[in-house]
Amino acid sequence: MRSVLVLFVVCAFSAAATRVPFRLCGSNPVVEVVTADADPWPPVPGQSFTVVAGGNVTHTITGGSYNVQVKVDGFTVKTLSGDVCSFDPAVKCPVSTGVHRLSKTQDIPYLVPPGSYSIHVSATGQDQSNLFCIDLSVDLSKKL
Repeated sequence: MRSVLVLFVVCAFSAAATRVPFRLCGSNPVVEVVTADADPWPPVPGQSFTVVAGGNVTHTITGGSYNVQVKVDGFTVKTLSGDVCSFDPAVKCPVSTGVHRLSKTQDIPYLVPPGSYSIHVSATGQDQSNLFCIDLSVDLSKKL
């Protein structure tokens, strides 16, 4: 069954959003991500970008932690972690079963190093269950 903790939702999300290819990772997720869209995609140095992910929650989520790891050409350049209940202010715990969306807006520094970026996003429940896990890639090798 495809389940997801949906990573990002903005009510007035732009029609210019692009579907972002991603890979599921981990096993037996409580939430299986089924869609991910971003605006702009690829991210533009010096601008913010918003990612909206959606999916199906199969068990109520009462808490846990998330971790984001960003690598460029294999080297970790950024890590973020925190409480899943504070990831998206529009989504409050407990998160009930069913279809949900989450949104996250992130500023991209103007001077990001060019290269091939890999982004690993995962979350673990209070009981150490796999809430969700996705991997995605973006190439920022070209001067924008």
